[in-house]
Amino acid sequence: MFTPDLDDPQDALRFLAHPLRSVHDALDDGVSFAELTLAALPRDPHLWSHLTRYHAWHYLHGLGPQPWCLVKLANSGIQIEYEPIVVRVLKRFGSGPPHPGASAARRGFYGQQSLPLAWGEITIPASGANLIIDWGVESQTRIALALSKPIGTWRYGGQPKLQWRCWVSFDDEGQPGFVPSDGPSGLEPDLDLSEFEDVEGQIG
Repeated sequence: MFTPDLDDPQDALRFLAHPLRSVHDALDDGVSFAELTLAALPRDPHLWSHLTRYHAWHYLHGLGPQPWCLVKLANSGIQIEYEPIVVRVLKRFGSGPPHPGASAARRGFYGQQSLPLAWGEITIPASGANLIIDWGVESQTRIALALSKPIGTWRYGGQPKLQWRCWVSFDDEGQPGFVPSDGPSGLEPDLDLSEFEDVEGQIG
């Protein structure tokens, strides 16, 4: 295993190829679950988003032991720890990841600080980084992912503070690559949801 240069998005993409593919498949399965569950009911985007995350986490958990560690956050939030990287999977808001809100843990995460998790202090190595996978849904319920490295916090509706952010695509063999554009069109409207607060559990 190589040590990625996390200032280089291509290195980060290469390092995270397997968990990225797994997250994509988990969200895809989660969207199908949410659509089926709510098919005969009035549409509730908050419940739809939660059902998608809930099912996606259990899909990832069902994969069994992986080289990376799966952590469950409150409100069915998803975190993946793959030393030296910690990744949070968040519903896209506007043109990028959601703002961190008032949560000290989320603000620390966005600011590349250590995370006060329920089972003790996790110190991110100097060579490591906190990254974000933000996701949305294109027409025909197709998942669209972007990978980014936050470098600070921002207010609701403000410009995201990111060192880099790239849209991710997958080839016929499931290998990820970056989309050389501003990303997919036709994404559904996004919600700014508080997706996590504290760590609930982990597997690895």
